[in-house]
Amino acid sequence: MPRMMARRRHLPHMLSAALLVSTAVAAGAQSDGTQIIGLPVFSADGMKIGQVINVTLSTDREVEQIRIVTGSPLGFGERTVAIPEQAFIIGGGRVMLANLSAEDVQALPNAPAESP
Repeated sequence: MPRMMARRRHLPHMLSAALLVSTAVAAGAQSDGTQIIGLPVFSADGMKIGQVINVTLSTDREVEQIRIVTGSPLGFGERTVAIPEQAFIIGGGRVMLANLSAEDVQALPNAPAESP
């Protein structure tokens, strides 16, 4: 019984480590940004809020930000918003916004569809 409880206590740490490893592998495999385009985007509260349409890369080919297409606040049409690299995690064939709820994303300003 004590061994089971010890395993349960370590489970969140193991899951976090696995997520970090998968994120690092995914980011390395997608250094040109093309494999990120088209991925679904989910908010921190678990709602699917859009899809990646553009990726901005730094001079050393690291992802700096993504642009996603999402519904407009009134529910009519679509709009594009930019999400900085520190706000998302890539893994499991999708993009997760670690600390942004669907409501937070709706409050973001519009961005051009393509990188400047």
